[in-house]
Amino acid sequence: MGRKTNSREQILAAARTVLAEKGYEATSISEIVARAGVTQAAFYLYFPSKSSLITTLTEEMFGKVQASLTQVTQGLTELDAILEASVIAIFPIIEQYSDIMPLIHSGAALIETVDRRENLFAPFKNWMYNLLNQAIANGQVSPGLNSMLAANYVVHLLERAGEDAFIYQKDIPLEIHISSVLCFIQQALGTPKGRINI
Repeated sequence: MGRKTNSREQILAAARTVLAEKGYEATSISEIVARAGVTQAAFYLYFPSKSSLITTLTEEMFGKVQASLTQVTQGLTELDAILEASVIAIFPIIEQYSDIMPLIHSGAALIETVDRRENLFAPFKNWMYNLLNQAIANGQVSPGLNSMLAANYVVHLLERAGEDAFIYQKDIPLEIHISSVLCFIQQALGTPKGRINI
């Protein structure tokens, strides 16, 4: 079992390196297996296609996001406090995947189906949806808010904000990215705390 796990992780690590260096189109499975030191048969034992690598890496990233959100929001009840803790926690995870974030962000074109991609986002969106519904029930957010749409907006905003922070607008200090996106979300939801201390 240990050897199988190691082979899978070797392939995934090699794939991530090659994808970051060359991009999706220029990356070949033959180069991935050569870097990983395994056979093509071993590759197909774990991954049915090159695009499935993107699926796996996206699942891995959102799994870490979900685990972190559960941890940092435990015991919090106020929406502002939950949003603040969540946004601060998400950015370091996105940073861990900044080398391949453009591939994850454009994954709709790479992952086998749009439904499959949406399923990858589903746990995060459902978490946000439930959070907003609870905030509406507690009178912290306007009852006129469509929580399903708002959850979708917030999740994709955070994904894009992280990409900007670590790839496209790295010259802007990280704390400015974090405080700006948090302020934007709070203003949009009608809970305008506006600024945080980091």
